Amino acid sequence: MAHPRAGQPALPEDLVDLPHLATAYYSIQPDPDDVAQQVAFGTSGHRGSALNGAFNEAHILAITQAIVEYRAAHGTTGPLFIGRDTHGLSEPAWVSALEVLAANDVVAMIDSADRYTPTPAISHAILTYNRGRTEALADGDVKSTYSDLKAQPNGALLAASDPIHVTARTMTAHSGPSVALYSGDARLWQNANVIQAPAIQFDRNHRSVVAQGAPTQPVSTVLVQVEKSGKVTPVKITSDRLTYTDSERKAHFEEAVQAKGADLTITSKVMDVFLQPRDQAISNQSITGTGAGTGKIDHIVASGQVAIVQPGRRANGDLLVYTTSDDKFVLTGGSPSIFDAEQGKITGVSLTLFRHDGRVVVEGNNTSPTVTQTRVAR
Repeated sequence: MAHPRAGQPALPEDLVDLPHLATAYYSIQPDPDDVAQQVAFGTSGHRGSALNGAFNEAHILAITQAIVEYRAAHGTTGPLFIGRDTHGLSEPAWVSALEVLAANDVVAMIDSADRYTPTPAISHAILTYNRGRTEALADGDVKSTYSDLKAQPNGALLAASDPIHVTARTMTAHSGPSVALYSGDARLWQNANVIQAPAIQFDRNHRSVVAQGAPTQPVSTVLVQVEKSGKVTPVKITSDRLTYTDSERKAHFEEAVQAKGADLTITSKVMDVFLQPRDQAISNQSITGTGAGTGKIDHIVASGQVAIVQPGRRANGDLLVYTTSDDKFVLTGGSPSIFDAEQGKITGVSLTLFRHDGRVVVEGNNTSPTVTQTRVAR
């Protein structure tokens, strides 16, 4: 039912005192503990009245600064398009937002003729600006699926013909769709192989990944170790950075590296994990019963403050070479040593640990003989 005054001129009592409204916009400070005065976004953004502390300069300053910080956190460097309409506080809010953007060196695009700019005009300006650019941008629960892939027999982690999926909060594709940067809780997977990180750059053509961690969220992936007995053990690896190219079958981890298995943890500054070729891994599945498509470790080379921790003992050195074929760890460099809760500490030129039977072989030479420090029970 239409309002009885629909289509009629406004009465004096319907009109807003614009000077009073503008004064309230600048003078009233909202109470952050009052729910009615907090920033609240609906389907059309934040709305409220300056007269009751729900739409004031403090709100606009905070919202604009949050936008600036969000852009910075996600590497957004392009211009920001901003317009205004005929509402009484649109002009003051527009000026407040521009002041924040200018203070943060954000390039703002406004109407060249200083006119009102409805939403479709802003959308048209953005489309015109992006026309012909080599970058593709996506924001908000991004989900990508790379299909029509050919199997790579000599690859490993991303070698199957099955689709590769990526999810993140934002995506930027540089120089065409083959290379894309995913940011914000990024997750990439193919079958059972998963990489998680704050940011992941994926190159479809080369099946390569560069994953970057953050202080509170490292890069994370899970591989599997297949022992001679056929026992399959998942190995979770975390680090500050991961670089992987499928044709090389090498996952290169840097800084704060930790590889954690069922009964052993390896830490180091740098770790290269070499994977079995996909064809070899598939041929072993009938023997081991492992799942299809899982990245299987062939050998590991770790360097820089290497530590191997097992229940009751710890080994240290500068360089580690581990091979799955014989489940053997060889530590060298920096006078490698092993501390055993029962046997004490042993130092040599090289240490060889056999995990399947717990043996330790310590080697020395004329200049660096083997040293054993035995703990004596008192």
